[in-house]
Amino acid sequence: MSSHMDRASLLISQGRYRDAMQYIEKLIAENPDESSSYNLLALAQNNQGMHKEALETANTAIGMDPEVPMYHYIKGLAQYNLNQTKNAEASAREALRLDSEEPEIYELLSSITFRKKKWQETLDLAEEGLKYQSEHSGLVAIRSQALMKLNRKDEAGASIEAILQKDPENPVLHESLGMSLLEKGDAKRALIHFKEAIRLNPESENARLGIIESIKARNIIYAGLLKFLFFMSRLDTRVQYMIFFGGWFLQKTARKTFVEMGYPGFAYAIIIIWVGFILMTWTKDTLFNILLKLHPQGKHALTDEESKAAVQSALCLAVGLIVFGLSFLPGYRLLSSTAIGFLVMLIPISTIYSGLSYSSIQKTATWFTLVLLVFQTCALVAAVTGYQGITILLSTIVIGACALSSWIFAIWQQKYR
Repeated sequence: MSSHMDRASLLISQGRYRDAMQYIEKLIAENPDESSSYNLLALAQNNQGMHKEALETANTAIGMDPEVPMYHYIKGLAQYNLNQTKNAEASAREALRLDSEEPEIYELLSSITFRKKKWQETLDLAEEGLKYQSEHSGLVAIRSQALMKLNRKDEAGASIEAILQKDPENPVLHESLGMSLLEKGDAKRALIHFKEAIRLNPESENARLGIIESIKARNIIYAGLLKFLFFMSRLDTRVQYMIFFGGWFLQKTARKTFVEMGYPGFAYAIIIIWVGFILMTWTKDTLFNILLKLHPQGKHALTDEESKAAVQSALCLAVGLIVFGLSFLPGYRLLSSTAIGFLVMLIPISTIYSGLSYSSIQKTATWFTLVLLVFQTCALVAAVTGYQGITILLSTIVIGACALSSWIFAIWQQKYR
């Protein structure tokens, strides 16, 4: 039995999780009462993206021996990956209670508090974990991210660079430094480190996404939008909502004022700017991936799903802009609402390809989006033929459904889990 355990452990250390699972299953078949075998299986399942299965396996291990801290850690890791943040924190704190000197537990718990936007607590946990392993790459990375959110940017970059000098072949450190530089607005240097990270670890999704963000950040519009989003990400969720609704109130007041002053053109411009800003904020990744498709290096960094989203978004964007242009023709002002409908179709398209984890939900969401597209096409026909009531009704349904699509899809995904 020990030979199977040794072989499985070796394969896991090499990142060959699927192969390791075969030996672990043999271990469990030979001795179904050995809790460590279940824990090893849960670890392999987690790394294979089988988080739901990993959670069930970790619970089995804990049921056999609830006093082993790493069993709770693996359970918390699975819950974290399933976005069960509250439960993940409870599991991580139980693991920490059982073993207060394990850096991996501090890394998980600090990642959870980071997700909850508790920046100072994240920093404190990371620094506490670094006392037990001063060059732990995961803790160094999360500490740097917390420092960035606390607006201590120079300190964040310096801490990673100091460790990177001792361990220049560590892809996690290159990823973290790249993100730090990107948030500071240095896309050129960030790209260098993300490229180095993917050279060291070709399977790194964070490095691939970092390369994409760094290339897109060379666009002055995207760079400004990214800077704004980094700023917003540091704020409490309630403050974010206050800023959003404050902006909505200000643009509405400004439009009313311009109309009363006899400048309806300025009011119309404010609507365009406001809708454009919201749309770009919501769909920035997919929207700028359209430009990335034309980039000689960037196009190779996109996945098939991202490429599909870019092409489909480009079509909706083109139709929306063409219809919007036609709305300025005499007698076709009604087309403006249908143009907005086509433009907001970018929201569900973006969510389908970048925000959903399960293929079954993607299929449902795709059909949902196709139905909305049919509705919007009917609205366009109604607008051209002069049926104002039908045009407004269908466009309102489409715009409302698109605006809520991210929330609707997230609920579906949570239920699937």
